[in-house]
Order: sequence, then structure tokens, then C-alpha cells
Amino acid sequence: MKVLLFFLFLLSLLYFTTFREGLEVGASIGEYDYLKPHEPTVLDSTTEKEFVDIYNNTTSFSPIYSLNTLINLTNIKKYATLDEIKYYIKNKKWPYGSYIINTLTSQLDNIKKFSSTTHVTNADDAQKVWPTRILYDGFFKNVESQQSPVPLSNDIFTGKAQPPTSSLPSTISPTTSSSSLSPDNYTKLKSICSSI
Repeated sequence: MKVLLFFLFLLSLLYFTTFREGLEVGASIGEYDYLKPHEPTVLDSTTEKEFVDIYNNTTSFSPIYSLNTLINLTNIKKYATLDEIKYYIKNKKWPYGSYIINTLTSQLDNIKKFSSTTHVTNADDAQKVWPTRILYDGFFKNVESQQSPVPLSNDIFTGKAQPPTSSLPSTISPTTSSSSLSPDNYTKLKSICSSI
């Protein structure tokens, strides 16, 4: 009987401590989010102006990123969803899943080789400049497409696979979580519940 009550307690605790998913400031971002293809984004004039102003101010460290031409903005709309653009407006950076953050960190030396052209010398600058798909397309796709087996990230980017739905978010913010459990404690609790 005690085991049953303990099990019910853990289940209810797990139910009430699950993380809310969503794209808002500090929201949880899945490991492979923003890699899969999408239709070009359509922006209303107000959102477009707000985005262009914020993007130009945020990337002012390099004039090559100025969104003063239709071609530059068209590229952004081709690679970034409306949710990503709204995230950028609020955070002054693109939302990156943990896969992109980890790959960017491990490949930063290779990206720095292009710094005379890109003016990007660190991960923070990259996140200010490039949406996930542009970063992946420009720096990671060609290498990963030659690997055997081809990584899941490449299959997601090309539309051959969907991102896993069961992965834990890469970032968890107390302001957007319905619980005060840390990610480690959440994982431990989930493990305990699955072993019962």
C-alpha cells in the first residue's frame, strides 16, 4: 500500500512539474528546434520594421549584416519562422537548440577562420547574426552530409526526419517553468518514476 501511495505521489509530482513548452522569453527550446524546413515567413509591416531596427542595432558590430536590402531580409524570412523572429525581437538573439549550441561551440575555431569576412569571433555574435538554419546551412551541413551515417541533424534540416519529441528542452527558465525543479532534479525524478 505504501508503495502504491508513493507511486501516486511521484506521478502527481511529475504531472505538476512538467515543463511548459512555448516560444517566449526564456522559453524551453528543444535540442533540434529550428532545423527543419519551413515555408518562407510573411511579416506584417510593423513586425518587419521592428525586427529590422533591432537586428541592425544588434549586429552593428559588422555593417555586412545590415538589413537594408530586400535580398538580406528575404534570406532571413526564408530561414527563420515568425516565432524565431519574434524571439529575436524580444531577446536580440536567435533561439538555438542545444544541438546547435554544442556544435557551434565545438566548431567555433573553424567559424573564426572566416571572421575577417563574417566579423563573428564568438558564439554570442553568431547567435546575434544567424538564425539556426543559416548557421547550419553555412557551416555544418556540408561536413555532416558527408558523414556515415548521416547525423539526425542533417536529416532534420533536409526534411527527411522529424525532430524527436521526447527530448528534454535545452534551456529551462524558472520564469517559464511550472515548477521550481532544476533540470537535473527533473531528470532524476523522471528516472525514479520510470523504474517503479
